[in-house]
Amino acid sequence: MQLFQKTIFPHKIKTIILIVFILLFSFSWGYASNKPKKISFNTSSYKTKQANIEVEINSAESNYNRCINGSISFAGEKDYYTFIGKVGEKVNFYLKKESGNSLNLKVFKPDSSLLTTSNFNSSDIETGYQTISGSGTYTIVVDAAGSTTCDYKLSLLKSYVQHIKFANESQNLSLTSNISTEGEQDYYSFFGQKGEKINFYLMKEYRDYLSLKVLKPDKSYLTSQNFNSSDIETDYQTLSETGNYTIIVDASGSRICNYTIYLLKRHDQFISDSSTCLTNFISLPGEKKFFSVKVKKGETFSVFLYNDYKKYLGVSIVNSEDSFFIKKGFSSSNIELNDIIFPEDGSYIIVVDTAGKKTCNFTMNIIRNNAPVPILNMQDAINAANVLTGITSQFSIDINNDNYINLNDLILILQSVSNTSNINIYK
Repeated sequence: MQLFQKTIFPHKIKTIILIVFILLFSFSWGYASNKPKKISFNTSSYKTKQANIEVEINSAESNYNRCINGSISFAGEKDYYTFIGKVGEKVNFYLKKESGNSLNLKVFKPDSSLLTTSNFNSSDIETGYQTISGSGTYTIVVDAAGSTTCDYKLSLLKSYVQHIKFANESQNLSLTSNISTEGEQDYYSFFGQKGEKINFYLMKEYRDYLSLKVLKPDKSYLTSQNFNSSDIETDYQTLSETGNYTIIVDASGSRICNYTIYLLKRHDQFISDSSTCLTNFISLPGEKKFFSVKVKKGETFSVFLYNDYKKYLGVSIVNSEDSFFIKKGFSSSNIELNDIIFPEDGSYIIVVDTAGKKTCNFTMNIIRNNAPVPILNMQDAINAANVLTGITSQFSIDINNDNYINLNDLILILQSVSNTSNINIYK
C-alpha cells in the first residue's frame, strides 16, 4: 500500500500542475485577445498645409489623424480600440474594408452610451464628424457580420480649422492643398466684410470628385456645391454679414486628391463718360473683370473685345441688380456688341469672363455716342405704326429690345411699309 502511494502520488501532482497551467494560459490568451487596444494620436502625423499666402494655425485646433490596419481573423471576433477624447473635438471615423464582406462600427462614450453607430455594410463606413461631448476614454468596436472574416483600415480624423488671410483688401487669395486620407475633410476660415462679393473656385489636379461648402458666421450655408468631377465655381457670392466664414472641401468616399482653391474678390473699375480703350488681363482661374459705366436714357454704346491669344472669352452687360441686359457667349474670336441702346439712366456693368480656368490678356474698346437718340415705348411705336400705315391687324417689330425702339429705326420701317419718305414723328 505504501509502495502504491509513493508510485502514484507524484503523477497526480504533475497532472494537477499541468491542468492549472493550461487553464491559466487559456484565460490569459482570451483576455489579451479581447482587451481593447489603445490608440494614441501620433503627433508626427500632423500635417501643416503649405500655401502661397500667410497662414495662421491655431495650435489648440491641431489636427492629428490616425490610421490602424486590422483584421477579423475568427468567426464572431470583435476588435476593440480606445482613444482619449477632449470635449469639443470633432472626429470622423472612417472604416475602409480591404477584404471580406460586411462590417459594423460602433463608438461608445466614457459612460458607455453610444456616440455613433452604423449598420452592417458591404461598403466603406463613414460616420461624419462627431462632436466629443465629454473628455475621457472612448471605445471603438469593429465587428464582422456572422461568420465572416476580413481585413480593414480604421481612420480617426480630427477636424481643425486653418485660418487664412487676404494679403490686402484689393488682392485675391489662393491656397494649394490635398485630401491625403480616406474620409478627410479640409476646413478653412477667413474674415469677410458685409457686402463683399467673392467667387470661390476649386480647381482639381485630376478629375477626382470634390465638393465645396461655404458657411456663414452663423453656420448657415452661403453656398453649397455637390460632388463634381469638374472644377467647381460658385460665382460671386455677396457676404450678408461681417465675421468669420468657413470653407469645407470634401472628397467623395475613399478618394484622395490634390487641389487649389481660389477666393476672388470682385472689384469694379469705373469707366469715364468718354470713349476709351483699355488693356487688361485675367490671371487666375475663375477670375472675371468688371467695368462700371454710367449711361443716359437713349445713349448708344458699342463694345469691341479683342482676344489677344485667341482663348475663349465672353462679355456681358448687367444692370445694377446684376441682371443680364446683354450676354455674348464664349468665343475664341474677337467679340463685338454694336449700337446698344440703354432704355433708362443708370449704371451698368460690363463683365469680361474666360471659360473655366483659362487665363488671357485682352483689349477692349468702348465707343460712346453721348447724344441720346430719341426712343419710344414699344406700345406707342406699334400704335403709331398702325395709324400711319392703315393696318388694322397687330403690327409687330422684330428688334433686340422688347420694350423700346430707336425712333430712326421706326421711321425706316414705316417708310418701307407705307411707300412714302415723308414721315415725321413728334413726341
